[in-house]
Amino acid sequence: MRSLAAACLLLAAAPPPADIDAGFARLAADAGQGGTVVRIGLDLGPKVTVGSSRPFRIVDPVTGEPVWRPTHDEPITAVSEAGRAGEVASVFRVQVGSFDTEEAARAEVARLQTLLPEVARVAFDPDRGVWRVRLGAGTTRDALADLTDRLRGLGVDGSWIVEEPAEERSGGALRLVDARWQSLPTGLSRLAVVPEAGATLQVEGKAYRGVIELRISPYGTVRAIDWIEREAYLRGVVPAELGPEVWPQLEALKAQAVAARTYLQANLGQFAREGFDLCATPRCQAYEGVKVEHPLSDKAVTETRGEVLVYQ
Repeated sequence: MRSLAAACLLLAAAPPPADIDAGFARLAADAGQGGTVVRIGLDLGPKVTVGSSRPFRIVDPVTGEPVWRPTHDEPITAVSEAGRAGEVASVFRVQVGSFDTEEAARAEVARLQTLLPEVARVAFDPDRGVWRVRLGAGTTRDALADLTDRLRGLGVDGSWIVEEPAEERSGGALRLVDARWQSLPTGLSRLAVVPEAGATLQVEGKAYRGVIELRISPYGTVRAIDWIEREAYLRGVVPAELGPEVWPQLEALKAQAVAARTYLQANLGQFAREGFDLCATPRCQAYEGVKVEHPLSDKAVTETRGEVLVYQ
């Protein structure tokens, strides 16, 4: 059993999330991302590879110190050491309703558990902004057939079987692996990838501005997150949503820029539980990074800087 002093030392060695987030914000500012910085969720998987056309650093976001070599010239892969190498299994549940508030969802759980002994789960859906109530757990859809029959017998309408990731995992750390298969267990669950001044970083071969965070996701996989200034982010959104080569109209692109900025502002923190603001796919709004940037859409972003739509 560890002594109280040892336990206190361990607690002191693990900075709270606010300190880590402040470290990322500081690193992003040092990398030229001034103003309002947003966090965009990029790739997710058992491993994520990062690189750059120039030397880059991988550092502890709190101290700013390199966690392995001073700089890296070749791509580095971050691998999850959470659970079984970040393997994510699926589980099937019966969804019985969606609610606007967590309180309403939990009230429905309380009602159902007076009727059924099944384990109930309340989960927030950031896409729809609703709380979903789901019952049971099975490795196949067929395993839940009896539960759905019982629910229908109780008059619970609209129930259907859904698939979701396995239960969340706590703990876990990142291992770094280079092109020669040399590796380093970092002991950290969040790392910052910092570019050389004026350079961009690559995540799975796609170039992005800003600082890239590598972190263990709630399901034991590796998530890459782009910490980038708001207007720089829009340079990779507007042409992805409305191609300037197809629609070479400045005013249309300016309207798109205002709409994209408004969507961002209205949905900041949508995926806060997973450590970022918005995803990079059309599920939120498409973000393709540097490769889609275009002088005409850049001009649209610049000429509408800071503009959003409001109602009343």
